[in-house]
Amino acid sequence: MRRFVISALGAPLLLLLAACAAPPADLDAPTETEVTRNLRTAFDYLYDNYYDEDIRLENVVLPGLQNLSSLEPGLQIVDAPIPLYRFRTEVLLNGAVIHTFHKPAWYAGDGWAAVVRETIKALKKVSPEVAAASWVETTDLVLAGAASALDDESVYISRRELKALGLISDKADGTEAEEEEEEPSAAAGIRLHEAGGATRIAQVRRNSEAAQAGLRVGDIVESVNGQTTGTFSRLQMAMQFVGPPDSEVTLLTRAAGTEQTREVKLTRETVSFSAPVAVWRDRILYLQLTSVWGDTIDAVEQLLRGEHAKGDDAAVGIILDLRGTYSANAFAAARFLDIFIERGQTYFRSKGRSLLANHRFRSRETPVDTEIPLVVLVNGETAGAAENMAAVVQDLGRGIVLGSNTQGQGRLQQGVFLYNGGILAFTGTLLFAPAGYALDERGVLPMICSGLVGSGSEALTRLRDGEAHISRAIRNIDIDPAKAAAIAAQRERCPQRTSHSDADLELAQAILQDAALYTALLAADRP
Repeated sequence: MRRFVISALGAPLLLLLAACAAPPADLDAPTETEVTRNLRTAFDYLYDNYYDEDIRLENVVLPGLQNLSSLEPGLQIVDAPIPLYRFRTEVLLNGAVIHTFHKPAWYAGDGWAAVVRETIKALKKVSPEVAAASWVETTDLVLAGAASALDDESVYISRRELKALGLISDKADGTEAEEEEEEPSAAAGIRLHEAGGATRIAQVRRNSEAAQAGLRVGDIVESVNGQTTGTFSRLQMAMQFVGPPDSEVTLLTRAAGTEQTREVKLTRETVSFSAPVAVWRDRILYLQLTSVWGDTIDAVEQLLRGEHAKGDDAAVGIILDLRGTYSANAFAAARFLDIFIERGQTYFRSKGRSLLANHRFRSRETPVDTEIPLVVLVNGETAGAAENMAAVVQDLGRGIVLGSNTQGQGRLQQGVFLYNGGILAFTGTLLFAPAGYALDERGVLPMICSGLVGSGSEALTRLRDGEAHISRAIRNIDIDPAKAAAIAAQRERCPQRTSHSDADLELAQAILQDAALYTALLAADRP
């Protein structure tokens, strides 16, 4: 089970760790000891790994307890009004005190786990609704409320939800099935994102059933399998499209700017989540990345070695399409860059509270190719470590980045498998661009802003005349991240676009076919 979920959900997560080697014998009816152990694992892991060093568990657990009001609307969790007992908290049911506790230390996962257990026990004595709910249901509510109190991207996904999506299953005797190594994972070929107050398609995998069904980047998705998309976190969005091979997922969609909806049924296809799409056209190698993992790197390395073997017939240029690409694995992103960058170069860094989250990424491998001209396409949905991949290529002079300002998703998620079979995923790492600024909210400006340079021969003329080029000094200007207006002004130098315009692709191809122009653009950007 764990191996399958890691491979299926790898795209939106930096890391998933197994919390235990042996889960409880009966996940549906855990003992109080097992409940406490599960909660302590969640709270300890959260405190040790959440990116914000000012995290206090009381600011997470108390909202989690308050989430039990979905079972008992009369529930209130309040601090005692008596100054002498300023650390005492009261649990009220319809205004009457039913339980009190003293807040443990802000870092004490065991203490807060005991608080949750005793509060639920107190509620079960006086509330028929809570008494009728199992320990699994009540603690799932607490963990879901705790995760939502962290930030908009953090989420708790219960074992029940994982089973509903087909990501785990039970044996006939009721015990949880161990995942077979060869069981394939399947997806529907698209990725969603939130933009303009709606859930839209951010990426459509070429040649997938989604592409054949006419789904386009920018289309609005109102529901998935009958569930309104506005209720999904980033991770939950990704999970909707992962499941058993040949199973169906039903979308209610409409084109941007229209009110006419249509229902689209997609069959989940068995795919490699990390396999790039490769297309050759006029000796230009086009690569579209859905995600960035070890298999991605191996596939691209093999493709480039194949090009070298062609001799005079090898590709004269590479277009790396990162439009709509979200990578949460900074280590894999750095390894991918090693394919193109000479050893010894510094890439970017990450920061967090755990040892794994604090890292300075450098080129460590012998590159496969440092000579073939490279153009990287980005847009407003290039996110996470994929943004830093683009920034490294242009800041180290390995290639040209073309498109619009990227998303500015500089917070990466990581998570933990809990004893109860659920997943707690949260922001664990902050990314910093090669120039040193925090990536979050700011994003990466491309060397060539396609929205300003125009298209066709006009664009090429302007580029040859030295126009429409965003210099390194401007792209990497030092701005206080607390100054939102200054960040917004920087982003407006090349307004964010989410389309996958063919004009960008054609301009990239034209630049690669004009060796003199490509060389001049790189020379103009040198520090």
